[in-house]
Amino acid sequence: MYHGGQQFNNAVDNGTFDGYVIMMQSQVSFGGGHYAYLKEIIDYMVEYNKLDPFKVITNGLSAVDAILAEGGNYTNTMYPTLGHGVWNTAWDEPDFWPYVNRYYKSDPWPLFGRTEFCPGETYNVTLALMTGFNNYEWRKMEF
Repeated sequence: MYHGGQQFNNAVDNGTFDGYVIMMQSQVSFGGGHYAYLKEIIDYMVEYNKLDPFKVITNGLSAVDAILAEGGNYTNTMYPTLGHGVWNTAWDEPDFWPYVNRYYKSDPWPLFGRTEFCPGETYNVTLALMTGFNNYEWRKMEF
């Protein structure tokens, strides 16, 4: 497994990550028709292999700007002195696997990440949900 696939495979094998590993790689670029193939694999695994469609993660810069522009729930760490081989450094971060394991697609998040406010401050925050979760019933908790 090239470009870090072995680290993901080891995490599955040693119980750090309860999931599947799909390492779509190309010698030229990734995009276009590749996404259709990936969706086909995921759909198959949801139906036949107990893959949780709400716990699919991705790594890479392909969609970062679009996700962040919409206020998406995305963590982006930059390593300015490293090139494309930065993956191993990112995956070795102490919180990488705990981070991957604690998030779930149906969890709401505040758009643009602001979660703390001062007493008396006027604020207007939108909680976002992934597509398909609008029919959930939510409760406001008073503290």
